[in-house]
Amino acid sequence: MNVDEAIVTDTNSIFIGCCAANIFLRKGKQIYTPNLNHAGVEGVMRKQVIASLSDTDYELFYISDYSNILAQSDEVIITNALMPILSVKRIITQPKQPVWHYYSRELFNFLMPYCLRLT
Repeated sequence: MNVDEAIVTDTNSIFIGCCAANIFLRKGKQIYTPNLNHAGVEGVMRKQVIASLSDTDYELFYISDYSNILAQSDEVIITNALMPILSVKRIITQPKQPVWHYYSRELFNFLMPYCLRLT
């Protein structure tokens, strides 16, 4: 299977993000990102995204489980200091399991100017 990135969990199946990126899931005006209290890296771009969402119509939630949210999300983005922000087109969970497609770029378009300031 040819993939560009992978979703990562800790040894207790707690959602952390991606191998080389932080992840944000959007459903309407609700934004979900992993709770990194016990594992994971709170990257520079992740901090920039979180700061950019304050004082907006978006609500930010920190989560540990991602399975239901991935299936219901309107949009998924990933960030790191090198990219700085990418829109995810689809997520493949496992062979013969559902493939989730994401067509919206609302959050991506909103955040792009904020993320480019740091590059």
